[in-house]
Amino acid sequence: MSVAAWLRYRALIATQRPRRYRELFRTVYATKARRIVEIGTWNGVHARQMIATAAVHHPVHAVCYFGFDLFEALTDEALAREFSKRPPAQAEVRALLERTRAQIRLFAGNTRDTLPAAAGELTDIDVVFIDGGHAEATVASDWGNV
Repeated sequence: MSVAAWLRYRALIATQRPRRYRELFRTVYATKARRIVEIGTWNGVHARQMIATAAVHHPVHAVCYFGFDLFEALTDEALAREFSKRPPAQAEVRALLERTRAQIRLFAGNTRDTLPAAAGELTDIDVVFIDGGHAEATVASDWGNV
């Protein structure tokens, strides 16, 4: 474990706002997660923080992040139906996450389609964070597919 990585993790926990996300990073840390799935990547900030937390226990190039979001495919109708926030462009999020030097795989589209299609890649996953669409049917679908 790198002392510098551990100090960055401690600073993240101490300063994280809103505070509810602290538990997410504590879980990544406690489980020594290396393979992370996030449904609802949005702007990539929490992804970057989960990757940094995983890097406390693993070389960052060994950390694998799988992110799912609608990205540019988010319509105004889906935005309202899913109680969602409009994400940045997929290329913008990819650029942010590639700077971490972790292995990054982003999936664009509705998770009812993209999660089942990606199932073969999602093996030996350590942590799954479901925070995509918030309509009851979407949450149930994401949970069932995971």
